[in-house]
Amino acid sequence: MVLGVGLATSLLVLGSGCDSSSSDSAAAYGDKSGENGATPGLGIDQPSGTGGSLHGVGGAAPEVESTLVLEAPQAGLHYVYAANPDRNNVSVIDAESLTIHTVDTGREPRHLQTLPGQDRALLVNLSSDEVSLLDTKAGVTKATQTPVGAGSNAIAVSPDGLHAVVYFDETRRTPGSTIAQVQEVSVLGLADGGLKVGRVAVNFGPRAVLFGKSPKGSPEAYVVTEEGVSVIDLGAIDKDASGLIRSRTVRLFTGTAGKDADVSVTPDGRWAIGRAAGSSRLRLAALSGAQAPVELDVSTLLGAAPPPMGTGGTVGAGGAAGAGTGGAGGSEPLTGITDLDLAPDGSYALCVVRDRNALVRIPVPGGFTQPSLAQVTKITGGVIGQTVLDPTGHWALGFTTASLTIEQIVRIDLKGTEPPYWLDLRKSVAAVAFSVAGDRALVVHQKRPGDPNAPGIDLETQTDRSNGYTVIDIEAMFAKLTPTTAAPTSTLLVPGQPYAFLMFDAAPWEVHRVSLDTLLVDKVALGSKPISLGVVPSAKRLFVPQEHPDGRITFVNWTTLLTSSVTGYERNSQIRE
Repeated sequence: MVLGVGLATSLLVLGSGCDSSSSDSAAAYGDKSGENGATPGLGIDQPSGTGGSLHGVGGAAPEVESTLVLEAPQAGLHYVYAANPDRNNVSVIDAESLTIHTVDTGREPRHLQTLPGQDRALLVNLSSDEVSLLDTKAGVTKATQTPVGAGSNAIAVSPDGLHAVVYFDETRRTPGSTIAQVQEVSVLGLADGGLKVGRVAVNFGPRAVLFGKSPKGSPEAYVVTEEGVSVIDLGAIDKDASGLIRSRTVRLFTGTAGKDADVSVTPDGRWAIGRAAGSSRLRLAALSGAQAPVELDVSTLLGAAPPPMGTGGTVGAGGAAGAGTGGAGGSEPLTGITDLDLAPDGSYALCVVRDRNALVRIPVPGGFTQPSLAQVTKITGGVIGQTVLDPTGHWALGFTTASLTIEQIVRIDLKGTEPPYWLDLRKSVAAVAFSVAGDRALVVHQKRPGDPNAPGIDLETQTDRSNGYTVIDIEAMFAKLTPTTAAPTSTLLVPGQPYAFLMFDAAPWEVHRVSLDTLLVDKVALGSKPISLGVVPSAKRLFVPQEHPDGRITFVNWTTLLTSSVTGYERNSQIRE
């Protein structure tokens, strides 16, 4: 998996396992749900059939990559764990029998994270600067507390569940909180059911943690900071019980230039790539050694307009680009790269430059020292400001979030055998995510102002004014739109099953199940507002935590849609259907 920390403002995750939660080993970082500003004079040729201009949005208007991260109960292999911060304990719910027991922790337990494939969980006790490890066996949970750095408020768990990093995240700082350790993280070794703890100094301002392996195959953590990446050898905590670990810092930026930067790490642990907000410059740094980063200004590759995709300048064709590469920079200044993605195997970076409606494919690392290896492709027929790559590396979907009137998405063949295919979605785009297999995509839409139920309006206007989402069959490029009264706020893909679930931010309180085989939608009514989504694989159940004075979780059989609810788990009270 390619590791990335993006320029972002809310996160839509079409994921698997537990709720998307706060683990920063995911491929995106930040809160990406802001509104787009309006500035006149966008330098894009508006294609026909897109429904008008980018509603006055200027070249500096950001592309918004949506991501949703919520604090909520998390699922282990058989149990659901729900922190009760006001009671200094955690409720542990058996997903099969729905029985509940509680376990005491430190003061104000929050940010709970389960360990993949285990009935174990970690949480931060905010008021006592501790981490609790919960271990459940035969219906009994043991809690072990260990000190961590002052002010720690975030946990990142490695995908294999063998390590975790606890740190201070400035975006989660609460009023009145203590002065935090902003250049120190705690590393946890969790192998063989144990708990080892080590303190590690890192660069200033950690804001995310990614996981991977070194070129020699040893596990590593990559702590993204304001200046770059601090690399931690996780194997050291397994070998050294004293917990004395050092990190090495790879600098991509100086000062605060990288505070809001987009940073990615290749899955082989060799390279980090970064770009500052609004910049057309990329920086590549080796994660081993102390070499200075190599800088590439993408604007220098966009001098001449390249041929359209499929006519000689195809992305993914291999080798040097044809027309449009190695130029001397266009006469119009660029406002910067609007999106940056890494190929799933890390072999190339894919940049989107909305001002030129162009894709730039840069081999990693060769394209940074030999710019002639980069491929520039002009996308005609529509506007793109960002792309999402499927996990297999075959397809990309291109779109823009900077317009309420552009209602198109384009399928791009990254293997270079098919021309781009534009699809009319009937609504503008807010966020896009692929299924794990890469054969389906979920699009969450923006809505235009106005009352969708106003008398006298036609169906098209009603659709534009409504919320909604679309599921796309990638091979057939068939799109099925589902209008909704409220906006989807979280999505979840059931692992190994052909189902996606969505929840919404306003009444009627319900969850939608989408069949990825048939694209048909079924609805499950809820008794109160949902907070998040998660699954317990062993019980074959979705769980939906909801807002309730005493806590409520509804369990849903993901095949039959039969429901059972636990109400009052924060008081460890009885189960009520």
